[in-house]
Amino acid sequence: MVVHRGEYMGGPAPLISRRSLLRRGGAAFAGLASLNLLAACGDDNPSSSTQGASTSAPAKLAGSVVFLNYPAWIGSESIKPFETQHPDVQIKEDTTALVESVAGTAVKVAQNPSAYDFLLADVPIQKQLDEGGFVYKLDFARIPNIEKVNQRFRDAYPLGVPTDFGKIGFGYRKDIVKERPTSWEELWAIAPSYSRKITALNIDRDILGAALKLKGFSVNTVDDAELEAAKQAVLELKPHLEAFKSVEVAKGLVSGQTAIAITGDYDIALMQSQEPKIEWVSPEEGMPAYLEGWTAVSKTEEIDIFYEFADFAISPEQYAKAIEATGSSWVQDDIVGLLPKALSSSDVIGTSDLDKVEFLDYIGADGTKKVARVWNEIVSA
Repeated sequence: MVVHRGEYMGGPAPLISRRSLLRRGGAAFAGLASLNLLAACGDDNPSSSTQGASTSAPAKLAGSVVFLNYPAWIGSESIKPFETQHPDVQIKEDTTALVESVAGTAVKVAQNPSAYDFLLADVPIQKQLDEGGFVYKLDFARIPNIEKVNQRFRDAYPLGVPTDFGKIGFGYRKDIVKERPTSWEELWAIAPSYSRKITALNIDRDILGAALKLKGFSVNTVDDAELEAAKQAVLELKPHLEAFKSVEVAKGLVSGQTAIAITGDYDIALMQSQEPKIEWVSPEEGMPAYLEGWTAVSKTEEIDIFYEFADFAISPEQYAKAIEATGSSWVQDDIVGLLPKALSSSDVIGTSDLDKVEFLDYIGADGTKKVARVWNEIVSA
């Protein structure tokens, strides 16, 4: 039986494939020239430095907003109840972000900023857009429920509303892997014993991030020597990989075809629902992680709707429903008691290993090009 995210927690089961696609970095770039294109788009964009002045909400909301999102990456109880409360408001989802890389999504907004009011964006996308002047400067006093978001996430996502995050570690089959690895170093050491039975996520910064942590470096380094050391580490591991995979990275753990999968926490949690012999590891050296949320576009003329919707959607009751629907790791500490036990008691999803996390940040156009070059050298080797 095929189990989609959500089934193991007793909720709806939308087919959410965005977690398996290339969301970030150079591996899926729609041309590195797009980084320069974004900067060029920003030249004529008016400054947003005057935005964010505190104003009261209108007595009655009316209008429509366009939300650039990934398919099904919002709780089913988020949009319709809000529209019921505000019958003159419409939230239109554009789910074409599914096929975009970092540069692609950012350029999509930069080329037509009036087409979108807000979008789901990870930290690199948000900061890349901000560099071009495409991010609305929010007045967080208009979003009272932002106070319920863990301060670490707010600090790491300063220009929007954090919604979820995901860690990159590894899972393994306890009945196949006799060792009990707890670190990247131990994984690399035992790889020859499980040669061709290891899969790895086909995302450049995630896998290079794991190798950088192995070597004791930041996942956001742009130092040539450190990136080279990470490249050599991945090249050492590569002969023992079954493949770099863009989809179903951990699926083989269920059948036993795969012994070890280097992938996201969401992926391993989903596979654990089908095979309890799968173990998750948060490596001792630390983990790369994405953090994303909602970012308002500077050209929006419906900021009042964004403020009201954001505050509604991150209220604890609504936010818990969204986490139940998506199965992602959450950014509010106080919702644990509102979650199904399968989520609240998970040793994979959640914030229990937050001290081991380093969020992937925007490393600039030059840094991004460096990572793309290093990754291409790994793939082609």
